[in-house]
Amino acid sequence: MEFTVQDTISVYRSIIEEKNKRKRREMFKNDLMLPYEGMFNAFGATLNPQRGKLDALKMLDIWKFVMPEKLDQHSLEQLEILEKNNAQGLMSETIARAIEVFKPFESRIPLKHIIAGLFLLDASRMDPVDHGYSGYGGIPGYVMLTYGELSEYNLSRLQAALAHEVHHNIRLSVMPWDPVNITVEDYLILEGLAESFGTWLYGEDKIGYYISEFPAWKLPEARQLIKDSLDKKGFGEVRNYLYGDRAPGKAKKPLGIPAFTGYKIGYEVVQAYLRKTGKTPVEATFLSAGEIIKGSGYFD
Repeated sequence: MEFTVQDTISVYRSIIEEKNKRKRREMFKNDLMLPYEGMFNAFGATLNPQRGKLDALKMLDIWKFVMPEKLDQHSLEQLEILEKNNAQGLMSETIARAIEVFKPFESRIPLKHIIAGLFLLDASRMDPVDHGYSGYGGIPGYVMLTYGELSEYNLSRLQAALAHEVHHNIRLSVMPWDPVNITVEDYLILEGLAESFGTWLYGEDKIGYYISEFPAWKLPEARQLIKDSLDKKGFGEVRNYLYGDRAPGKAKKPLGIPAFTGYKIGYEVVQAYLRKTGKTPVEATFLSAGEIIKGSGYFD
């Protein structure tokens, strides 16, 4: 497996230096986002809109990316912080480390190359609960780490967050997901394994807020809720159990599911499985969600 960490910091700077709005947009599209065209295609989008295809730039705007016309002096300051903290260098180190620990299983992994990059989000449009960062690794071959307002907290989790997304790339190349048939069980373990991989490599103190900040008093309720819903399927339904009532595109009527329920329970299930079996998250990557849940004893 090979990888490329795109030098998005330099590309962003070039876009900001360009004063012509049309040229800015073209640079944003062709220099910054073109390497991810395959990812956009997986969503039915393209950087070159045509009949029957979504506009990838409109999709990125919905995802709260800072669009080319809004890149400004503050954006430059954020880029300088990323550079000062060697963010792109740490990305290369992280992906190299992830690939190294998976080497014994290389013949079982169809994924051959990962393109990864750092991107700026519009902090004013982000929910404060997200601590100014997120990531995406749901399409094998493509990884994005995204930042709004940079902080000591979110920068300290860069490597664990990236490892989480790289694990998604690997797991989903081994066991591709079907949005129509994916179950709560599948998605639960997908996230639990990814977060366990991140903490296995970089320590439990780097765990994501979506797990560490889950209220302890809600855990028994969340555990029972997930136990009763493991076989529910279809991404539109399943995401409600992972994200809770803050899920993107959630039902108009709240379902009473605590935020990040599936992330928390997924992590607890995988951790229980790893403790019981002595396996590593790398070894568990190749097991079915059902096998991990049964072996964990978490819902017994």
